[in-house]
Amino acid sequence: MRYWLDQIRDVLVKRETPTQMTSLATYVQAAVRELQKFERQQVRPAASTEDAQLAIAGGIELVSRV
Repeated sequence: MRYWLDQIRDVLVKRETPTQMTSLATYVQAAVRELQKFERQQVRPAASTEDAQLAIAGGIELVSRV
């Protein structure tokens, strides 16, 4: 998970080109998949704070639009 979050952070800093925006979407999709996998395996939410839950929900919404 850390890898995907690092990639998202790096792209967010310089999201100027269509390629960078595509990369951002790809990284968010991968992070959402990993979080959903964790939740299925652990049978508990991946997020423990309201802010984290909102961030995951935002990622899921973004992925659903791509």
